Amino acid sequence: MFKGIIVAGCLVAMGVCSACVVSAQDTGGRVRELVSQLDKTKHKTKDKGSYHYEVYAEVRNEPVVMKPTDLAGKYISPDTADFRLDLTVASNGTATATGTGYEMVGVNAVRVNYTFTGRIDGALLTGTRTLEDGRKEPFEACFVNRTVRSGKNEADAAVTHHGFGIGYLQKDEHWSNRVYLEKM
Repeated sequence: MFKGIIVAGCLVAMGVCSACVVSAQDTGGRVRELVSQLDKTKHKTKDKGSYHYEVYAEVRNEPVVMKPTDLAGKYISPDTADFRLDLTVASNGTATATGTGYEMVGVNAVRVNYTFTGRIDGALLTGTRTLEDGRKEPFEACFVNRTVRSGKNEADAAVTHHGFGIGYLQKDEHWSNRVYLEKM
């Protein structure tokens, strides 16, 4: 009887441990998926008569795992200060934030303020974003090291920017936008 209880206890412990591994793998898989969607490569050439124009740009992101409290701070878009996030993080990974961004309403971009509650698991930030009009939407982002290379073509492209921040996708049924906020 005692042997049966020990075996049952071991099986339960193994089941719990395997559930933890699956959860960790799922989080890592989601991070890789998001990071790949944030990456971008663009190469354009234009020839008109004797004029030749060529431009190359590449954005690469690598997920970053840090102690949750080290991730707290101000994050601002390097492209426009209108995208920003002030993140507060507890040692257990619970996160709250206030932020400003844009959303499309028809063909117009409308500035919105929001609050966020969620948690950090490795490089993944997940939770709920509440917009100023009361609408709630799921939100997920990744903490990343971002490297931008540009030049005439891939061979001569050089690093033009490297930084640490939060990357996420804005989407609706008609458009999508990659957003990167760099830690200040």
